[in-house]
Amino acid sequence: MCERVEATKAQVFILESPSIADEVYNRRDGKILYDFLKLKGLKPLYCNIGNSSDIEEAIECFYNSGYRYLHLCCHGNDDSICLGKTSFAYEELDFFEGMMHHRRLFISACLLGNINFAKRLFNNNEEMYSILAPTDEIAFSTSLTFFSSLYHLLNECNSRSIKRDSFQFTIERLCETFGQEFSYYSRGSEVKEKKFSNKNWHNQLLSLNPKNSSM
Repeated sequence: MCERVEATKAQVFILESPSIADEVYNRRDGKILYDFLKLKGLKPLYCNIGNSSDIEEAIECFYNSGYRYLHLCCHGNDDSICLGKTSFAYEELDFFEGMMHHRRLFISACLLGNINFAKRLFNNNEEMYSILAPTDEIAFSTSLTFFSSLYHLLNECNSRSIKRDSFQFTIERLCETFGQEFSYYSRGSEVKEKKFSNKNWHNQLLSLNPKNSSM
């Protein structure tokens, strides 16, 4: 177990775990997100998890960096997460234990916005601040633009910390814009779930601009 890091920095550490197909077709949304954050003058860190033997070292590097925000770019479903080209059931995520103390987790992966996944991580990290993840399937392009917008707006509001009210307000507005459902988890006496899903504005926009129309 690493020595506990109490003071953290409001910066993003990106862990990307591409599948073989992602590598073949160069689908690296995590690397593009890293470049975007660098362009904004932030100091993100990036690590590509090539195989399962790299996972523990990569997560330990995140913890030792003192960065507050861990962003996972990977694949998942309603009972497992794929890291290092290996599928792990939620019950097998011991390598996260103690590594999310006073930190937030952001996830670019399908279906990981569910209470079972959240409870598993909070059980191993009682003082973790929050988790934000899609509840449905999400396209690479949507995930990239959603989180690029989220980090941009949060940094414009306050570059030193994320305040709950502005955080949830921003998530809600972006879910409306992108027509995507996300779940947000925090912890009080128990794990709390809040779903953000309002597709009315997005659907109205699509109706005004049908796909077969010209620009």
